[in-house]
Amino acid sequence: MIAWSLWQNRNSCVWNGVKNSAKEVAMKATFLLEEWRAVNNLQQHSNLTASIITGNRESAVAVNHSQAI
Repeated sequence: MIAWSLWQNRNSCVWNGVKNSAKEVAMKATFLLEEWRAVNNLQQHSNLTASIITGNRESAVAVNHSQAI
């Protein structure tokens, strides 16, 4: 997320003449990471719930394994 935020800041500077401070770039990277984690956790929870409902044990095991990583 840090690299993505730096890249976006670079593009904003080159194409729009707008350059954010290092603090703003860091805050943006932190926000993007928190947002990604929230969505990723929600998707994993949804996959696990669907696996339990359908009785697909292999998917449930795979989801549980990926959460442990």
